Amino acid sequence: MRWVKAGIFALVLVLVVGSVVATAKNNFSRNITDNYEEIPDFGQHVIEKLKNNNNVIAIYGKIPDIQDKKLKKEWLSILDKITDDIRDGRNLDSYFYPKGPIIAYGHDYRGFIRVSFKKGSNVKKDLIDGVYSIFNEKAKSYDIYDVPVVFMFEDLPKVEARDSYWRPIIGGIQVQVKKEGVIYESTLGFSAINYYSERGYVVSGHFGDTVGLQIWQPEVSWRFWYKAGKVAKVGGRYSDAS
Repeated sequence: MRWVKAGIFALVLVLVVGSVVATAKNNFSRNITDNYEEIPDFGQHVIEKLKNNNNVIAIYGKIPDIQDKKLKKEWLSILDKITDDIRDGRNLDSYFYPKGPIIAYGHDYRGFIRVSFKKGSNVKKDLIDGVYSIFNEKAKSYDIYDVPVVFMFEDLPKVEARDSYWRPIIGGIQVQVKKEGVIYESTLGFSAINYYSERGYVVSGHFGDTVGLQIWQPEVSWRFWYKAGKVAKVGGRYSDAS
């Protein structure tokens, strides 16, 4: 999704490292960030560390050695495009739960694509080979060969309430701000990407009406991990969107 300037809006940028959200820019994937000093360098050492994770089933491809923050940004952007292309092309529909064992996939901030299978599923090598070939073929259109993909087990997401603590942050959940000592509540809108490929989300204009305003999810709290980004941009005049 690309951000289209259509009215009064505030683009909230949030930093997502693993499942921890700070004030800079989710993933909706919990796995991409604009503060690239916070992202570890890419390389084979990432793969070696993942081998110690008991939930990892298989690792295909190679993670390039990248230390430059601009190049890391470009690499994550390409991985994002690959997963978006596959999603738009519905290439993995037949593999998705409940038809198949896949429950999620996306790119990880550590420099690879992650495919999650429902924990307890009977996942065979030929199935993994087939899924990997889909990602690898799509990656070739971006001149990437042996694209790194990590296959792992995860639990099915649990159904939660609107006012529950959500990480990664998604649309339709409760967010709050504090203005002059008064707490205001709203519902988070949809994910967005601005002109500079920075990821964030959209809230109502009257709610996020000041650049730098701290957004909390699910509520204003002493718990610092409830912080969910700050308003980065407010503009337009044709609608009440932030």
